[in-house]
Amino acid sequence: MAAKRVEKMANFLPKRLPNENDMNVLLADAYSVFTQDFVTNHPYYLSKRIDFDRRVINDGKEEGFWHLVTREKSGVTNRLPEKDRARCIPWIRPIIENSHYNCVTSFRYLEGSGKERTYLWVEDEDYVVILEERRTAFTLVTSFNVDQPWKRKSLRKKVSKKLN
Repeated sequence: MAAKRVEKMANFLPKRLPNENDMNVLLADAYSVFTQDFVTNHPYYLSKRIDFDRRVINDGKEEGFWHLVTREKSGVTNRLPEKDRARCIPWIRPIIENSHYNCVTSFRYLEGSGKERTYLWVEDEDYVVILEERRTAFTLVTSFNVDQPWKRKSLRKKVSKKLN
């Protein structure tokens, strides 16, 4: 693994999308960023292309996109759009591309399901991107705001049990 560059804050992160009251407008803006960052121009992580779940499931948009802007809620069957997740869509690609900075905690972790996942956690911003390595690419699994103390604790525990 390459040496990490010293960078205390995630200065490479662009601004979040505007705090739009109309969720449909926010989702359209988020999808525009997603398309630019992952459909039109593919980023790479550790020399492997970043891919995503391309199944179109809702409103002509891919499952991979919906996993980035929705959240499971207890007692609800479908995942629900979440404003904070959608607003942070512009952060995902820069975090992947700047994961070598010290402000990004990157680690591999073996999940209970047996899947090995790579976490890219910008702890100062309470935001994490999760990738899964395949033979020729990484799949963008999800990303989210770390907005609960129990989730932060869970991530710290995973860091302590990381594979690398």
